[in-house]
Amino acid sequence: MVPPIMQKTATPPAKTGAIVIAIVIILIAVVIAVAILLLSQQGQQAPRSGQSQTQQPCQENWICGDWFACAVGQQSKSCYDANACGTTHMKPATTQSCFSPPPATGGSNATGQPGGTECLQAGFQCSSASDCCGFCVNGVCRAAQSYCGDTHCDSGENCSSCKSDCGECAIGRNLTNNVFTQPLSNSAASDFKGRGYVIVTYLYSPGCDFCYYPTDIQSQLRSLAGLLKDIFVLVIINVDENPSEAAKYAVANTIYKPYIRVEGISGGSLGYDALYGGALGNKLIDGDVLVDIAPVICNHSDYCDFIDNKVTRVTP
Repeated sequence: MVPPIMQKTATPPAKTGAIVIAIVIILIAVVIAVAILLLSQQGQQAPRSGQSQTQQPCQENWICGDWFACAVGQQSKSCYDANACGTTHMKPATTQSCFSPPPATGGSNATGQPGGTECLQAGFQCSSASDCCGFCVNGVCRAAQSYCGDTHCDSGENCSSCKSDCGECAIGRNLTNNVFTQPLSNSAASDFKGRGYVIVTYLYSPGCDFCYYPTDIQSQLRSLAGLLKDIFVLVIINVDENPSEAAKYAVANTIYKPYIRVEGISGGSLGYDALYGGALGNKLIDGDVLVDIAPVICNHSDYCDFIDNKVTRVTP
């Protein structure tokens, strides 16, 4: 018997198409999955890279200005971080305590200016007492009204207490220094007059609107004091810095500036002559202090006469 011929059963076309579509879908899904995985890995790596950079700490770099002037016992300064780290671990102190010397008697408050505004510390240059936390002494802020070591023999200093400013204590009437820029104490004034010296007090104001005289009074008085060291002492007072002292010489409650007072132990019914206003203007009409003031000085001195426009020493 002849075996029957075996025949292959053909796959229907519809089923074949479905298989192909399924394979394509699977491939697409695999591709998408792989792409998502790769993108996910790249996204994770980027933060890691950034994180590795921020792990290094930011180094603060603080830059500060100078300390501001002392005010009410405190002073401050401004600082900023040049690297802008946003932290303040290394920030230096921006405030500190400071010393504000007390004001002069009858002066302003503890900062040296009304209202507690800033003032200059000792050692800084000044033009008036209002600039300083303490006192303006010969153009420099000081903690006290006198300062030994500034070449000025001021009130409160003498040849015993401040040799560097006032010089060696002289014997007799030969003063090393006879020009003072602060008021004399009562004891010092009495001592000078007791030794036969005339005291010439000159009051002035740097900003005086009425100081219209053409003569440079202070400069010429200083020159005259240098010539007559054995005759008189010169006391120069800035009325703006020493209002209470200037008030002692007021005339009818008016402080004249300029004002010259000459006092000694002889001559004059009151023991002194006061030159101010028109009388001083008339006295200085020729602009020569030697000719105009020296006669007044010798009128109060037992040690000189003014003859033929010159000073002549005499022995009492």
